[in-house]
This record gives sequence, structure tokens and C-alpha cells, in this order.
Amino acid sequence: MTTDHSLRGEGALFTTPLRLASLEDGDRACPICQELYVEPCRSNQSLPNGGAEWAVRVDMIAERSGIRRCCGHVLGRSCLEKHLHSGGPWRNKCPLCRNVWFQTTLFNDVTVNRQTQIQTSAERTVPQTTLRRSSRIASRALARRPSSNTQHASSRGGRTIIQPSSHAARSPHFTRRLLRLLEVETGSDEVKVTLEQIERTLRILYES
Repeated sequence: MTTDHSLRGEGALFTTPLRLASLEDGDRACPICQELYVEPCRSNQSLPNGGAEWAVRVDMIAERSGIRRCCGHVLGRSCLEKHLHSGGPWRNKCPLCRNVWFQTTLFNDVTVNRQTQIQTSAERTVPQTTLRRSSRIASRALARRPSSNTQHASSRGGRTIIQPSSHAARSPHFTRRLLRLLEVETGSDEVKVTLEQIERTLRILYES
């Protein structure tokens, strides 16, 4: 139900696909390209319209340095891909609010996807009405998330942060180990678990 974008073997950005029924009528277009969303599908599934956009929510970043919840903004899957793979210095930030998702030095052109289901474009001016709509969706989504209350979790600015042990922070091939624990099939970009299950898996990885 989530998509993640691999960070040079040292982390992943997880997103969640959103069905049209979960979006209000005024929120059913990508705030970047203004294309109307379609229902989400598997990332490797061919679509009648190759440029079809579906809504994804940016949920969480997992790096060797720790895990934290992201801004939760909603945008089109294709525009998110273009943004992450662009050469601009802002590619590590949300194109709507400039929330920093990850260190630019960690990004790599590999993509992975998590399933309860979803998997920016070059920097451009986003209309304020669009930003407000996307922020409203993000606020509703964040309000529905259960909080993480473990000895390894803390909250900073509304974001959950889980700190790894010093050994986990030094371990090589972090992403490879993470995807193996999440049972992601070779060549696939779908992780068939929830964000909470991913957090539990990361705690195991960080404590190892």
C-alpha cells in the first residue's frame, strides 16, 4: 500500500496510494500537473493511458540515521517520480511545502513500492489554493494515523522519529536488508504491509 524510493542503498521513501473515494471532489487532480487522478494500480501494470496519474501520499522516510514521518502531502505518482529523479537541488524536498524528506547525497534512481496501496516535477510555482487543498488532505491523513509509542520513538514537529542503534547506523547495505525483512520480491517495488508494520520491522533492523 506504499511506495518507497531507494536512497543509494542507505534508505527508502515510503508513499501510500489513495483511492478516488478517499479524496474530495476538489482534490482529485495532481497539484503539480493538474491531471485528474485515476484509481491506483500496481506500478508494473500497463495502463491504457501511459501518462495516467494516481494520488500518492508521502508518508515516511527510513535512513541509516533513523526513521521519521514526512509531511503527508498528496500529489501525482508520475510527478513525484519526476521530482525525485530531477537534477535540481530541491529534489529531496516536498514540492508543495519544502519539507526536507532526505539528504540529497543519499538519493539513487531505484524505486520500491509498498502495498496497502501506493506507490516532482521540476520546481514550479504551485497555486496557493492547490497548496491549501493538499495541506488539508495531509492534515486529515495525519490525524487518522496511530501514534508510535515505544522506547525508541519520539516526536519532533509532529513527525515520528525512531533512532537506530550505533551498530545499525554503521551497517552497510541498509536498504537491501530492509527490503529483505519486508519480503519485497526481486524486481518488485511493492511492500505488502502497513506503515505500522514497516516501523516495527525497522525497529528490529535498528536494534540488530
